[in-house]
Amino acid sequence: MTEIEKIEAEIQVFQAKLDLLKEMENHKSPEEKAYKRWYGNYPPTDPSVSNFEDIRWKSFQIGYKAAKEDWKVGEEPKPESLEDILWEWWEDAFTSNSNLDMEATLAGLADKVYSWHEKLQ
Repeated sequence: MTEIEKIEAEIQVFQAKLDLLKEMENHKSPEEKAYKRWYGNYPPTDPSVSNFEDIRWKSFQIGYKAAKEDWKVGEEPKPESLEDILWEWWEDAFTSNSNLDMEATLAGLADKVYSWHEKLQ
């Protein structure tokens, strides 16, 4: 095997490793991506000797979740559409409340649509 062939083989191995690393990076959670933006590297996947990295990662996760909840609290509620009402009724009628008879099921739909219509006015 010539020197050129050896180098080409090494390039192929490195290219495969690079492709694998890129694929792994695409499968990071939003928390892991935020951690990297803040600290410059992804959180550790194996336990550290001093537990410092592990504690920092766990603390970051707690803070990330709390910030996400605070952000949701400040959001304006999205008005429910008629389609949302129908989907909710469908799921109730044919999964959780499937023991109701036809009249009760349709009465439940009518109540939901009437309540939705009242909110619009």
